[in-house]
Amino acid sequence: MFNNAKGPQHCELMASHLRNRITVDSAHFELRLHLIYLTNDVLHHCQRKQQKDLLAALQKVVVPIYCTSFLAVEEEKQQKITRLLQLWEKNGYFDEETIQQLQNPALGIGQYQASLITEYAAVVQPIQLAFQQQIQALKNQHEKFVTSLKQQQQACPAGPPAPPAEAEKAPAITTQPGAGDVKPPVIGPPPGDFDGAPTRSQDPKNSSGPSDMPPNKPAWFEPQHVGPWNPNQPLEDCDYKPLDPKDIRLPPPMPPSDRLLAAVEAFYSPPSHDRPRNSGH
Repeated sequence: MFNNAKGPQHCELMASHLRNRITVDSAHFELRLHLIYLTNDVLHHCQRKQQKDLLAALQKVVVPIYCTSFLAVEEEKQQKITRLLQLWEKNGYFDEETIQQLQNPALGIGQYQASLITEYAAVVQPIQLAFQQQIQALKNQHEKFVTSLKQQQQACPAGPPAPPAEAEKAPAITTQPGAGDVKPPVIGPPPGDFDGAPTRSQDPKNSSGPSDMPPNKPAWFEPQHVGPWNPNQPLEDCDYKPLDPKDIRLPPPMPPSDRLLAAVEAFYSPPSHDRPRNSGH
């Protein structure tokens, strides 16, 4: 490095290359620590040989080098880097402002990045302006979308249509003296066409009145299977009696029969001339 440090530009180029090797995301801790110790040796020789150009170049990049390496590792490894800071402060390699930035790595790296934005303002400002314009355009587009959506909601009904009024209740069963018991009205489908079928005439088997059931319907559609449509059908007319789970028992275990064993053996036996494959189909 000292052989190539022929001028300020050469020194800044070497210092920039050293900074790029350490601050890159893919650099591991061992590489960074090795290069930082190399930087410490160079600083020692710069002070001894009065190489001010190289010392000034290293002072420009020592903040990102040290702070990036310090913030990227755990506390145990940070102690190895802190020892060098104590040595640099003791030997007076850098000015007081640089030492304060190194003592607070988070603040130091932030100030370094701010200084880069100021230094390269001619390049950064057009990019920031274009980015802000793009953000503003997206924000305006979002606001237009929200306004359009609100207008569509206002144009639509406020809510679902109100449910229809409840059907009129069936007339109460009244009993007149001497008139006998009056049968309750049958609640079911209204008379007339049902599924395109005309109204059936009087059913001779049903004396209660004309049948409302359409013709050509399956057996389950008959009045005795309609359920709630025919309240005259008492619930107790069904002779179904559910099983008590306590009475359910598994059949006793039995050994497989000879017929079952022969069938399993025939199923897994290889095909032959007498018993070709799928001969039973």
